[in-house]
Amino acid sequence: MVDFFKNLPKGKLQNLVIMLVVGVLLLIAAGYFAMSGADEPPRPPPIIQNHAAEYAQRDLAAELSGILSKIAGAGEVSVMIHKTTSAEMIFAQNTTVAESRTTEADGQNGTREIDTYNRQASHVALRQSDGSEAPLIIMEAAPRIEGVVIVAQGGGDAAIREALTRAAQTVLGIRPHQVQVFEGNQN
Repeated sequence: MVDFFKNLPKGKLQNLVIMLVVGVLLLIAAGYFAMSGADEPPRPPPIIQNHAAEYAQRDLAAELSGILSKIAGAGEVSVMIHKTTSAEMIFAQNTTVAESRTTEADGQNGTREIDTYNRQASHVALRQSDGSEAPLIIMEAAPRIEGVVIVAQGGGDAAIREALTRAAQTVLGIRPHQVQVFEGNQN
């Protein structure tokens, strides 16, 4: 095999080496572009939902109803809270980043630089007492409140409507246009 290379003219040997280098570079580039989708963080593993956010919403509406009904003249009060999103969980991740730069010289006194970047992320899992694993939650973002409907027996009076609106704004941290107060049935 070595004799084969010795018998080749110098120009053909250079062309063969250049083609070999280009082939290797194409393989490296193909691997780099295949990894470009790896920049997206992996989806979290499924977890068991206990519907705590749904219960918290019901408790919040019940608690708000209770406090609003104590406003003078409000009477019996019912509250409905509308949220556009559910609670969002942020999971802990182990992230590994590898970067490298390679400088290659070609046969014609030229150089080229090849940059490679690789990012891998995986979720941190905690082993439960029963041997199962669950993702480590580092933060749970509360759902965003979009609107509140208050039905009160005294909701027909402008002063009571204003007091109910201000109280709901204060408790929920929302704007006046997100609160609607209506007069309820007189029992």
